[in-house]
Amino acid sequence: MLPIFRREIQSFFSSLSGYLVISIFLFATSILLWVFPSEYNLLSTGYANLDGLFDLGPWVLLFLAPAITMKMFAEERRQRTLELLLTRPVSRFQVVLGKFLAACFLVFLAMVPTLIYYFTVYYLGDPIGCIDSGAVGGSYLGMFLLATVYLAVGIFCSVITESQVISFLLAVVINMFLYNAFGVGSQLYPMSQFWGGVASLGLDEHYHSIARGVVLAKDIIYFLVMVAFFICAATMSLSWNAIHRDQKRKSIVLNTVFTALLLWGGTFVDFQLDLTEEGRYSLSDVSEEVISDVDFPIQVDLYLAGEMPAKFRVFQENITQKISVLDSYSSSPIHYDLIDPYKEVDPNKRQKYFTYLSQKGLTPTDIRIKKSEGTTTQLLFPAMVVKGNGKEIVVNLLKRNSLFSSDQNLNNSTELLEYEMVRAIYKLKQKRRDRIAFLTDGNPLDPKETFILRKELSEDFDFVDLSAEGLRAQQSDIAAVIIADPKKDLSERTKFIVDQYVMNGGRLAVFIDPISVSLDSLEHGMTTIAIGREFSLRDQLFQYGVRINSDLVQDVDCMRLPVNTALPGQKPKYTPAPWYFSPLLMPNQSHPIGKGLDRVKSDFVSSITPTKRHEGVSITPVLTTSPYALLTNTPLEISLALINQAPKRELFNKSRVPVGVVMEGSFHSSFEHRMPKAFGFDSSTKVKGRSEKTKMLVVADGRILSNEVKVVKGRPRYAPMGYDRFSKQTFGNKEFVTNALRYLTDRAGISSLSGRVLKMRLLDKVKLQSHRFMIQFLNVLLPQLFLIIVGTAFYFVRRSRYR
Repeated sequence: MLPIFRREIQSFFSSLSGYLVISIFLFATSILLWVFPSEYNLLSTGYANLDGLFDLGPWVLLFLAPAITMKMFAEERRQRTLELLLTRPVSRFQVVLGKFLAACFLVFLAMVPTLIYYFTVYYLGDPIGCIDSGAVGGSYLGMFLLATVYLAVGIFCSVITESQVISFLLAVVINMFLYNAFGVGSQLYPMSQFWGGVASLGLDEHYHSIARGVVLAKDIIYFLVMVAFFICAATMSLSWNAIHRDQKRKSIVLNTVFTALLLWGGTFVDFQLDLTEEGRYSLSDVSEEVISDVDFPIQVDLYLAGEMPAKFRVFQENITQKISVLDSYSSSPIHYDLIDPYKEVDPNKRQKYFTYLSQKGLTPTDIRIKKSEGTTTQLLFPAMVVKGNGKEIVVNLLKRNSLFSSDQNLNNSTELLEYEMVRAIYKLKQKRRDRIAFLTDGNPLDPKETFILRKELSEDFDFVDLSAEGLRAQQSDIAAVIIADPKKDLSERTKFIVDQYVMNGGRLAVFIDPISVSLDSLEHGMTTIAIGREFSLRDQLFQYGVRINSDLVQDVDCMRLPVNTALPGQKPKYTPAPWYFSPLLMPNQSHPIGKGLDRVKSDFVSSITPTKRHEGVSITPVLTTSPYALLTNTPLEISLALINQAPKRELFNKSRVPVGVVMEGSFHSSFEHRMPKAFGFDSSTKVKGRSEKTKMLVVADGRILSNEVKVVKGRPRYAPMGYDRFSKQTFGNKEFVTNALRYLTDRAGISSLSGRVLKMRLLDKVKLQSHRFMIQFLNVLLPQLFLIIVGTAFYFVRRSRYR
């Protein structure tokens, strides 16, 4: 077999056609990856990866592999040397295998120069070397395994014909069929388990699975079985005239049945090796638990499609890959469709359709696309609709933080993909929604002031308004209680009921203003006094582990109010000026509540500090000031005139002051040593002194969860949560409160999925701009130079040997 292997290598490089085949392969690949502005261009994506190479690889190899194998047997038949070869003391199988291994070596040799692309991207990374080498190695393995199947098919086609052209064309057609045809049925019938199984017979599904950088045992088995099938078929064809007719039928049946059994058995081998640096294609235990027992098919309509920047195409690919990972763990099929909103309806109906999508809950984003005729602006809908079990859930995938660059926002959105998708599937599985109660005691926010929050979470929760007595009667059915900025003190009986609700494992969210400020006076240009108030919950929260201070937080990062800066007698000219009493608070980006969120708008907020009574309770700040804050004691005289009398900047020396915290653990009751009879309860009422493990959110601003309401012509109109009417900007209030309530009520551990961290792998834009031509030139030239060096070395070795 070794002499046949060496003979094929020498034969390939003894003619100009061999070099020409590999040279064309390398040139076409280099041009498409580095020069031509296509979807495969590695420079246009802005990311330090080789995804373009591995997306292009199957199509380039589709022609390279048949070009290498087309003459291996066809030429032997044409020159009548095949019979002579078969008289050698080697079996027909060894002949076929020797030629196949030679073809594999030639493809390997053709792929080696593409490593130049890896080192180029490695150098261009920001920082240098940020490319995921493990993922690249897995992708190269997938591309080589795909090539081996192409080559085995090419060997088979070369055996059955003596025409090189027919062998080439037949191999291209069969390989294209194997790569692309099996997925057609699954696209026509996406929710069919039968067609889903048929799709798994295609090369594309197994190639894309392993080309992500994830080695699955079933994929390796699939490629090996397919190679063995066509090698055996080629061996059988080579011996066709020497086999009895009955033996032919028997061999065909046995080969087919044995192959089918191996493919079927390979699906039961459950082994996975994720080669990516962050394990981005491995599901957490929580995700596996949620997805493994899904007993209904799931359809995902992804509206991120059509013409868009390269970075959004990468984001789209990350989404589809994550869906594929979930599908591989699910017992029922998960299918997705890419929907381009611009092609769904006629252009004259497009605006109406976009309005329909927005009303449905899909949040659009504006993007700019550079074209030959100029720059155009269009809408993208980076969102999906997940359907199943008679329900549908809208999931907005793009996280927006005004402090982050577009690259950081996309990276944060990618980190949260698993969390968003698993949460949506979990909601599809839920038979009933959790109930959240707004406590009505103490004159809290009006339901109209929390209308947006209730509407936003209507898919997750059923909201009810309950008094303390109602809470006591239904506490086992309430997932969380919200105390929303009460203006009056709560009675001791109410506080006792809330305390015992917490002691029994209830979740509590407290939004309260420790400072009393007359906003009406400020809006009318009058002076008001900020006074700390002794609200009744202060001692109870102190016992739980935190103290809400009676101070006011001022922050350099704050809202801006329009101020008339025109001289007397001139036309008014309004200029935005900082209003330090309205800080823009920073969500904790390392906590599930604040991950990826924009700043939170607040007014007259106070600081929170832990007490010494929080043993057994972990306290995590989830909402803080910027690094430049100032704490001011009350009482304090406040008026809009303070805009022109700003404190000195050096006084803003407090960094990351907590104004919102999450407490988790086992709390001590503030009523442990008190008699229930004092609150109107009978002697049978027992006081529970220590709580089960539970969670609590405390925010020292009562209006963070509220929305403004205006009545126009007798109808209420609601402004978004966190909306600033001066800058027309909406901040992250809604997302913060939404995440907080989901975190508090999460008993399945889904919130932990948002803690995934993915490294940003970007290209250095400065290097790209200053060295673009040199990068393109070297990546086109060096692979060809490598081929010339190999050819020259082969020539001199061959010459010296035969001399």
